[in-house]
Amino acid sequence: LRLDGNPLLGGEGVAELRDFIESSTSLIALTLTHCAMDNRGMREICKFEFPKSFQELDVSYNMLGGRYIERWMDNNKGKAIGFSGTNMSPERMSSLVLKQGNAGSFFSPIRTFESPGHRKKKGTEK
Repeated sequence: LRLDGNPLLGGEGVAELRDFIESSTSLIALTLTHCAMDNRGMREICKFEFPKSFQELDVSYNMLGGRYIERWMDNNKGKAIGFSGTNMSPERMSSLVLKQGNAGSFFSPIRTFESPGHRKKKGTEK
């Protein structure tokens, strides 16, 4: 579910998504980038009971600190979360990136990925 680029959503609007998200049986990802969300909105997201199918949350480019992002990570082990462009210090951001480990998948703000189609064939490296 992509709701990114919706600055009128804000922290209060996120709470309105709870019933939809909790009743979903097939939601895989929720993207809330650039939604003017603050810590109140992230606190609400921490209360959601995501479906078993859920894998990825992206709250990048919102006005968030690390407290509720870390809480979400603790409550949703093995799930990916994107949080680049938030109001955290570089040190706090780094500690959360390290904490998420492999669950960070492609959302990790300091990790880059190559498309499988762009990998060099064995023996063609220079």
